[in-house]
Amino acid sequence: MAAQEASILDVFGGDIDIQTKDGTCKLSELSGKYVGLYFSAHWCPPCKQFTPKLAAYYEKVKETTDDFEIIFVSSDRNKGSFDGYYAEHPWLALPYDQRDLKATLSKNFKVQGIPTLVLINPQGEMYNAKGRAIISKPVADFPWAPPTMQEILSSDLGLVDNQGNTTTWGDLAGKTVGLYVSAHWCPPCKAFTPKLAARYAKAAEQGKNFEIVFCSWDKNKSQFEEYFSEMPWLAIPYENSAVRDAVGDVFDVAGIPRLIMLDMENGTPSVIRDNAKGPCDADTNLDEFPWIKPPMSDISKDVEGIDELASILLLQNTESQESQTAKSEYLMEIACEQQALDKNRKYNCFTANQDCSILTKIRMLTGVQDSSMVMLDLGDGGAYYKTDLPNSVDDIRTFIQGYESKTIQKQQCRR
Repeated sequence: MAAQEASILDVFGGDIDIQTKDGTCKLSELSGKYVGLYFSAHWCPPCKQFTPKLAAYYEKVKETTDDFEIIFVSSDRNKGSFDGYYAEHPWLALPYDQRDLKATLSKNFKVQGIPTLVLINPQGEMYNAKGRAIISKPVADFPWAPPTMQEILSSDLGLVDNQGNTTTWGDLAGKTVGLYVSAHWCPPCKAFTPKLAARYAKAAEQGKNFEIVFCSWDKNKSQFEEYFSEMPWLAIPYENSAVRDAVGDVFDVAGIPRLIMLDMENGTPSVIRDNAKGPCDADTNLDEFPWIKPPMSDISKDVEGIDELASILLLQNTESQESQTAKSEYLMEIACEQQALDKNRKYNCFTANQDCSILTKIRMLTGVQDSSMVMLDLGDGGAYYKTDLPNSVDDIRTFIQGYESKTIQKQQCRR
């Protein structure tokens, strides 16, 4: 028997009832359509401003195609607020009593703030995490798929240095490339840029085939030119706003500075690391270049991803070296399995083998002061789960199973 093709039903875990303006329909009625999940709430001022704009755009889209639908996923605090707010919406809604499913959707799509609109294709795959931007695009651009990395970083993409000399992205074939998203107005960027310049110079001294390309998020060309004058590398011309804007969508850039490491060995870009800012900052002698992300990190060195996925942490800074090594090896087996899943990974893995400011903050937020294994799920409103340090890989698997089946106690981080 052929495997059943994935669909929107897989996103919601089955053919559930969906609220309409005059009753309910089955989720399966949306099969074959592109679906926007609109995370929003009545109490949120940006949501109240954005909803009418999205509604007007939605009505225009529905005049041209029946292949698109929106489902409102409410973060309202009670059903009365939900009902009043949904009265203003022209689309469908997840019934308010589906609170557990709402939490699951928010977690699965890494919703960090509202309003958020994520777009799902007919195969049940998210293809655009920044759907709010569609209202500025022509309706004819439906289904508003963002460009691919290969499309925006094509071989004929023009680049420039701060002396006005030009080259192309294709000329970077064979190099390791750092795509540096930064801006003059950003204090953390201004602090990091001199450090990055020092690493760039060190790479040249060591004969590493390394180039950096600046992608400016400056607010005007004069700011770009002033900031770029401090940089010894290449840049995407400020006039090419289409590519500069697309970098944010393709690489899901939510904050800057961001250093995206790319391998150009075969002439086309492949991602080495989504954000190497932290390890680059710490690696003064380039011992870890090109900063490939390991399966597991100690939080004293790197916490990348701790706020994006549920993260397993071994809080073991007071344990003996022998104990730390053994328990870290147990977690490393899980970490390698998760790394092999690539974009389908569910967990990030960390050790806390020595005192550091991040460990102090985690202990303060959770109240966990002893040696423990913790599942930190910041995407679920700051939830965490705690148990003893593992004595085997199976202990970690049991902990994960308890977390997934909701059979272990959920606790909330302190505010």
